[in-house]
Amino acid sequence: MGVFFSLKSLTVFHVASTRELKVWNACDDVQDYVTVYDGYTTRDPVILKFCGGGEAVPEAISSGHELLVEFSTSPYGTFLHPAPMQSLHGFQLEVEVRTEVIKDFYFE
Repeated sequence: MGVFFSLKSLTVFHVASTRELKVWNACDDVQDYVTVYDGYTTRDPVILKFCGGGEAVPEAISSGHELLVEFSTSPYGTFLHPAPMQSLHGFQLEVEVRTEVIKDFYFE
């Protein structure tokens, strides 16, 4: 059984219009990013990695009924690494989960 998984990133009214969604290698470790794993641990395969915002996030389909959504924050904006002048704090994530039962023709 596959589970359809959809994440949406909404534009916030005070975010500049130059903010854009980035995926996979366009994200680096000096910015906040979200990683979606196909299972319940970080040892499972990665379905999606994204950062930025203001656009809809690509849809992802898991191979089973469990997945892990991990938010990783930047080391900047802390006591040792001050945040840039126009930094945004925190994040908002709207998640929609749809379950589809796929018939197995071997057991009919």
